[in-house]
Amino acid sequence: MFTIGQAPNDAVVFLEKDHLDRETLKQIEAIAAHASVAHARIMPDAHKGNGCCVGFTCHLTPTVLPGLIGGDIGCG
Repeated sequence: MFTIGQAPNDAVVFLEKDHLDRETLKQIEAIAAHASVAHARIMPDAHKGNGCCVGFTCHLTPTVLPGLIGGDIGCG
């Protein structure tokens, strides 16, 4: 487990860093830094997705990023 960034723009990743590929890590870093995302959590099944990695969750904020919703539908 490791953390990217600082609260509230942090992402706690419940996986060892060496188990993530570079593209997934880049997606996590980008989404954690977004103003609409707070306290992101990345589950152990994380992998590169369409715009956002699969396994992403975060604290609800007043704004919604439609591109993040359902990006993993049909995954697996």
